[in-house]
Amino acid sequence: IPAVVYCGTEVVAPGRIVHRTNGFLIVPESRAADELAELFAPARAGVRATDDFTTAVWQKLCANVVANGITALTAQRMGVMRRPD
Repeated sequence: IPAVVYCGTEVVAPGRIVHRTNGFLIVPESRAADELAELFAPARAGVRATDDFTTAVWQKLCANVVANGITALTAQRMGVMRRPD
């Protein structure tokens, strides 16, 4: 099943990753989506089904294009996106 993954993490040292925020999947609306949501219910990651998966994919891609480049170039977390400058 295709999925858009939201899992905010940060590499803090070689081989060490810290989970900072989020933790959910967006999947196309279907019976498989319902089954996946049941499977993930005990976990800290949720599953959200959508009837417009194409838009969800594009939204994530556009956000990544902007945010990932800026955070990588400034070596800062997402808070840099809230700076007025």
